[in-house]
This record gives sequence, structure tokens and C-alpha cells, in this order.
Amino acid sequence: MPKRVSMKGRGLEAVYGAYEAAPVHRSAGVDAYPQPSSPEQQPDDQALLKATFYLDRDTIDVLENLWLTERRRGRRGRSKSALVRLAIRLLAERES
Repeated sequence: MPKRVSMKGRGLEAVYGAYEAAPVHRSAGVDAYPQPSSPEQQPDDQALLKATFYLDRDTIDVLENLWLTERRRGRRGRSKSALVRLAIRLLAERES
């Protein structure tokens, strides 16, 4: 009787055989899933920088409610980032 072949380390290949994925053809330098540009950033605007700020749960709830209210009013182009920028500018004007 011939010696049994070891299945150790073969995983699903032992059951289904060798798997060869279909090759993916993309031209170099082209994003397959382009990200839409943010509506509040126009080509003539300054580039936006990413920053991290920690907010308490109540402040996040207020921001979420403001954002949803803006969307219900038909102002879908205004993001949460745009609302925060507007709030900071309004606070700066009030302080000066």
C-alpha cells in the first residue's frame, strides 16, 4: 500500500484544489475607485489640512443634529468639517 500524502498546511487547497485568482488589469497611475472631492473645497480654495480634536459625546450629538438639519433643508454640500470651520470662525469674530 502506498504512503498517504500529508494534508498539513494546505488549508482549503486540500479540499478544493489549487486556487488561482484571475489577473487584475489596471493601467498604472489611475485610481480604480476615485474619491469624490469635498463639495466645500473649490479649486481656488486653500488646501484643507487634517487635524484631530477630541469632543465629548454631547458635542458630537450637537454636531450630528446640526448636520442632519442642514441636509433636511437641502444643503447637502455642507459637511461636518465645514460646520466646525464655520463655528470656529464665528467664535473668533465674537471674541475680537
